[in-house]
Amino acid sequence: MSSLERPSTPQPPVPDQPGGDSDDAERASEIEESRKVNARANQSPLPPADSAFVKIHLNLFPEALLKKIKTVKNKRRIFKMIKARSEESTYKSAAELLTSISATIWELVKSSKETLNLNVNDTPDLLGVFPVANNKTFSWDTVEGGSVAHIPHYRVEALVELKGFENTSKGASQANDHAQQHLRARPDHPGVYSLSMRPQGFHILYTDTSGAHTSEEFLWDRLDILAAFVYSIYDPPQGHILRDPSIWWQSSNPQDPLSPPVWTVTAGGKEYHHGELIFGGHPCGRRTTVIKCPWPENGFHILIKDYYPQLTRRFAENPLVEGIHEDGIAPGVVRFASAEEVKYAGESMTCGTGGEKRIRQRILMPDYGVRLLEAKSVNDLLKAVYDVLEVHRMLVLERKVLHRDMSINNILMYPKWGPFVKKGFINKRPPLIEDVLAGRLREPSSYQANCLLIDFDNSAKLVDGEGPDEMIYRTGTPMYIARSVNAGRVWVPFRNDYLPMPDLSDQARHLYAQVHGMERYNSFQDTEGTMHGGVPPPQGEIPEVQDGFIHKPEYDAESVWWSLLSTGLLVKPVNDQDTPQTSRSLKIQWDVFSKHDIMDTENRDCTYIDNREAVFFHATENQFLASFLPNMQAFGATLYQIARQVAPSYPLMNPPPPQPDHLHEAMQRIILNYLVEHRDKDILLDPKNLRSTDGPGPKWQPAPQPEGSTRPATAESSRSRKRARDVEAAVGERQSKRIAQSKEASLPVEATEGFHYPFKFRAE
Repeated sequence: MSSLERPSTPQPPVPDQPGGDSDDAERASEIEESRKVNARANQSPLPPADSAFVKIHLNLFPEALLKKIKTVKNKRRIFKMIKARSEESTYKSAAELLTSISATIWELVKSSKETLNLNVNDTPDLLGVFPVANNKTFSWDTVEGGSVAHIPHYRVEALVELKGFENTSKGASQANDHAQQHLRARPDHPGVYSLSMRPQGFHILYTDTSGAHTSEEFLWDRLDILAAFVYSIYDPPQGHILRDPSIWWQSSNPQDPLSPPVWTVTAGGKEYHHGELIFGGHPCGRRTTVIKCPWPENGFHILIKDYYPQLTRRFAENPLVEGIHEDGIAPGVVRFASAEEVKYAGESMTCGTGGEKRIRQRILMPDYGVRLLEAKSVNDLLKAVYDVLEVHRMLVLERKVLHRDMSINNILMYPKWGPFVKKGFINKRPPLIEDVLAGRLREPSSYQANCLLIDFDNSAKLVDGEGPDEMIYRTGTPMYIARSVNAGRVWVPFRNDYLPMPDLSDQARHLYAQVHGMERYNSFQDTEGTMHGGVPPPQGEIPEVQDGFIHKPEYDAESVWWSLLSTGLLVKPVNDQDTPQTSRSLKIQWDVFSKHDIMDTENRDCTYIDNREAVFFHATENQFLASFLPNMQAFGATLYQIARQVAPSYPLMNPPPPQPDHLHEAMQRIILNYLVEHRDKDILLDPKNLRSTDGPGPKWQPAPQPEGSTRPATAESSRSRKRARDVEAAVGERQSKRIAQSKEASLPVEATEGFHYPFKFRAE
């Protein structure tokens, strides 16, 4: 880090003077009042200072220096907090107390800085912020009346949640929510400390990839523990990495301390500047983040992906992707320019102290695209989905790789292929949708997929067409996960309405035969008594199902369907508006869709209903189409046809369909029929104005806003109650969100502004 990026000479305030012996009576009175308050609240006994949390997650402040913390002013501040009966009345005292401790500790450590931008629906009550050094007229008190709701995360080092005496909630879960939002916005922060305070006592939290670790509640006579909280932010204990020196921020406008940040990332021995944070996954688990940086050598952009895979994973993402492109570029699949482990103090950056260990990985990708929600027309959307199904078939049948996390986050369209080219295309190029519509396979110079498939860190290598032990693990994104994967066993629908393989129209079949040949077409055609080549159970019979499952290619195809459906519900034609009826139907459907979560396997013996199935698979066509706009009815009818093919549970057949890509074929035939019929009747979409769900669940808007998480990743969350083999599913990109910046983040920046330590705590 250059000298320009280091803080200015510190100018901390003068710490409060320690109290003398005359203060002992006052302190005894205050502590006695604290104990009375705790007794009234039926609190547990005081936890010991050598508790597990303190031993693992805190760096204790030197005992000989505690007198500098236990000042008369600090004791009075604590007493005011103890006597407070409303949450708001604690803010000032709490902020002054923590700022005083911070100033005292800074005098001892005088360490260096690090530090981003994210607006959230809910905000903490106090933030640890730095005074801005280069802007002498700026004060946090001038930020919207001093409200912490308007302070960007890149100015923040610690977060505090306060509760009043009458609030029975301890606030730890809410503090953890704030910590998770902070980590989403701070790729330079592998971990973060937060604090939950109330008149009865306080909790300390440490959050990183292993989840949220929460202390016992300490009473207010434990200033040594409160000092340890602040001290650990300045000087974290062994194994707790709060700042990654390989990535740092700069203000996009040094004259505006609230402007969005731009990022510099070190990778492969080079520095990439002016980066924009475009994706931030769930901060616990893999914690995928993506930064888009200009690529000066060639005028393109490059994506830098950081993530924390499990150390026990059998298949690493980089070798899988390298293998896919080993003897030629596989169309529609992301490529890697480089891959490496991020280093910290000369060693691999390992996170997860007190939980599961993970090592930070960094991958540079020359290819990128946009979300399906940014489709410019219905035909463009369906072409991208057709191609991703064909690419997925190629991966399964030719490369023996199963993706296992097909979702709207990992299926991109309008791909831009970087100039990073080491070889030509693979010899056996699969015919893509443009080839089918043209009736011939294009030349390599014009051959390109309409999709870009990314994020292979959940993928597995198939062995003889079947999966190894890795394939029994559940993984996926909750909204888009297949029903059998969600349940951890072969799914038994409420009803199984098996349908034969769809036929193509005469014109579509002719085009299909031109590139695939009729042999492939006929290999999927049903004979008497078969559906998709399998034999369904007798009508009304429910086959016996054993626990456990193997992740099948058709489950990934089902996830593609859920991704297409979520997009189809939200896109809107140009100059088309919702009616009260369509708006009401959309709210109902989206509420069910967005609230879907991964099934708790410990309770699998109880009756479990996947509400997505009831709403989308058991609906009549009129019910299904009720949420689609008038100009989208034909498109909606196509989605309904696909839904009827996806709905049955094919593994319940005896024998099941013989070809692993049978569902891909069915979905692609329906899409091809639509594209042939509507080739000259495309529907233009307005990607800047998506439909509003205006109800519970995620609110998808044209400039996607991150959601405030309402479910902390604690030991009591539904994910952590799953069996050990489900851990990857639990943490796998749950509610992954693209982080939108309010301004362009590619502005030229000459230097990072400095900071005056210590950081202060601001109250709303």
